[in-house]
Amino acid sequence: MRKFLISMTGMSFIMSCTLLLTGCGAKQQDAATAEETESASYIEEGILPDITEFEIPEEIPQKLTETDLRVFQSLVGVRAGDLQGSGVIYDENEESMLIVTAGHVLEHDTGEFLVTLPDETVVAASGIVKAENCDLAFLWVDKADLTESTWESCLVADTDRNAFDALEVYEDVWMYGGTSGRPVYAFVVEPWIYVEDFTQYMLLLQGLMEPGMSGGGAFTEDGVFLGVLCGADEEGKVAVVPYSIIESERAGLDNP
Repeated sequence: MRKFLISMTGMSFIMSCTLLLTGCGAKQQDAATAEETESASYIEEGILPDITEFEIPEEIPQKLTETDLRVFQSLVGVRAGDLQGSGVIYDENEESMLIVTAGHVLEHDTGEFLVTLPDETVVAASGIVKAENCDLAFLWVDKADLTESTWESCLVADTDRNAFDALEVYEDVWMYGGTSGRPVYAFVVEPWIYVEDFTQYMLLLQGLMEPGMSGGGAFTEDGVFLGVLCGADEEGKVAVVPYSIIESERAGLDNP
């Protein structure tokens, strides 16, 4: 069965996760032929695009661009007990910053959730809300707990609903988060597909998600935020809570 690996520094969780209509087969040698036949038939029927000819290199040599540096200013670390993940600065007002992360990153509720901001300042979140119907959570950080220079080190992620709605199969995107300090290349497999074990529609990418990236973000080449990284399976399929769902859940916070 396809398994999504929920990757966080210090602890790895395996969540069995199967894409609706993609089928699943035991990873045993005597079942390999049947599994290959089944996968091929789904590609032929148009359920998922054929990506067999695409290869993701283990590492892409690259220089950090101005877009990368801007995105890094919208990324944070999130710690809950023994779990370490990432988050994205989603919004702000005069009093606080709103951060989004994957819901499972906050699974260990010890009563304190720590956020590491872009300048390495560590602060306790002043509040959290976990979404009921998707792997998503919101945290708030009070600006009164921060110095002015720390505020200035943080940027709200760029969002654009038109850019999100225009996503197409094979489009290049970049994944950010974790401790590597570099973006990781991916491409779109399916902009909108139901993932059974997450029980929600998600954006599906192909890429090499790294430890600690859970709760981080997927971004366009231009640095537009597309969604929260949740986990990757053994074949490199990355499940992402899409921006459209994040917006919907955010609206519910403002209008309980």
